[in-house]
Amino acid sequence: MKDIVKRIDRNFEEYVCISLFSLMVLLVSLQVFSRFIFNLPLEWSEELARFVFIWLVYISISLAAKHNQHLKMEMGQKILSKKLGNKIFYFSDLCWLAFNIYMIFYGASMAREMMGSIQTSAVTRINMGYIYTIIPIGFMLMSIRIIQNMLRRAAGEKIDEETLENVLTLEQPSKLNEYNKHINSALLKEGIQK
Repeated sequence: MKDIVKRIDRNFEEYVCISLFSLMVLLVSLQVFSRFIFNLPLEWSEELARFVFIWLVYISISLAAKHNQHLKMEMGQKILSKKLGNKIFYFSDLCWLAFNIYMIFYGASMAREMMGSIQTSAVTRINMGYIYTIIPIGFMLMSIRIIQNMLRRAAGEKIDEETLENVLTLEQPSKLNEYNKHINSALLKEGIQK
């Protein structure tokens, strides 16, 4: 049972994103096939694919938070000492969590209002409250992943170094010089052949 919980924790967003993306591709393919082969457009598949895409986006936001791949200012953390840089990351994560908590409560109240209203989607007649429930769910998942990353960082794991150092390495200037030499030699060969 413990292994199952660990596997779900480790891969939950990946499983859900793969499932939602596959469903979206299936729905769009069904729409294209029906429209161009049978000349019979399926309006429900287009609308349902749009709703699946919305859910996919919010789950993907949590996936990016889990892998620490959201856009953020990392330069300050790299320039400053590690101790001060970690404090900056904790502060930014706390600000992010505060925003997420606001969105969880605001999204939940908006979804509740939509559930109580009579507003439904145009074709599938789905209550729009079901579509809006992804807002608090997505931000809650993202908050869980942010807290997990904060705990991992506090335990000493290096989760913040994987993004910036791939871009700003000491090898980049040498690679750029090699690329420029390759381009120059190609241009010289082309000029000689003319």
